[in-house]
Amino acid sequence: METIVTEAAKAEQKHSLILLSYEPTAILCFNDEMAFGARTAIDEAGLSVPGDVSLIGFDNWDLSGYSDMHLTTVERNMGDIAREGARVLLRRLDDGIVDNRRIYLDNKLIIRDTVRNLKEE
Repeated sequence: METIVTEAAKAEQKHSLILLSYEPTAILCFNDEMAFGARTAIDEAGLSVPGDVSLIGFDNWDLSGYSDMHLTTVERNMGDIAREGARVLLRRLDDGIVDNRRIYLDNKLIIRDTVRNLKEE
């Protein structure tokens, strides 16, 4: 199943890059799996990560730091997300309070090898 999803992500990212009328200098993907697909599309376009295109994922997928591409990513704290979701749900069930506020949680940027350091240029 994982291979099928990854192949779909690669195809989607390749299609997205082909549709662009310019070469991006950075891509922030919705999740790490899409970033792996974007890297394939970047490679197939004859570009390199991070030399030509910086690449960042989002979610710190298990493979993000262990593949041949050490992906820079944003790590979501799933414990905090679950805790806040449970708190909102319990307030609604116990007290009938509908909580429609936006809840902001801290995330952590995990810097690895897929972003070019512009300060060094």
